[in-house]
Amino acid sequence: MLEKMVKKETAAVGQAVVRAITPAMEKTITLAISDCFQRGVGDKAVNQLEKSVNSKLEATVSRQIKVQFQTSGKEALQDALKSSMEASVVPAFETSCKSMFEQVDATFQKGMVEPATVAQLQFESAHSPLAHAEAISFASSETQTLSGELANGQRKLVALAAARESSSAVNFDC
Repeated sequence: MLEKMVKKETAAVGQAVVRAITPAMEKTITLAISDCFQRGVGDKAVNQLEKSVNSKLEATVSRQIKVQFQTSGKEALQDALKSSMEASVVPAFETSCKSMFEQVDATFQKGMVEPATVAQLQFESAHSPLAHAEAISFASSETQTLSGELANGQRKLVALAAARESSSAVNFDC
């Protein structure tokens, strides 16, 4: 009986001990496992995660810096080129064009002076009293020449008509 009682008490005490110790042991075991897991697996995972994030972040940042540099570099280069062109090339081009235009204009003016002078002299000489006298003299000379030729032509016509008349008189007599 004692033995039964001891067994009964032991069983009761054992259950009470199990009930009292179980939550504390579960908590302790859970913390121990969690700590081990975090130290072992967590450190490795954190290291791998850190490496992965760093490499991706580095690539992204590098790409963004490259794009930003290309954009801002391109704009800066275009601005510098534009200001350089406006400061040196455009004024030099304008000066060259002005000089060429002045040369063309001077050549044109010089080329127009000679024909204009010749035309003016011809006009003045054609309308001078001497030119009129020469024209009248030439016309008079031509008139005399034409009159002489006309008189000569009339004589030949009269002679031809007379010759025809005499030849037709000969034909009627036959």
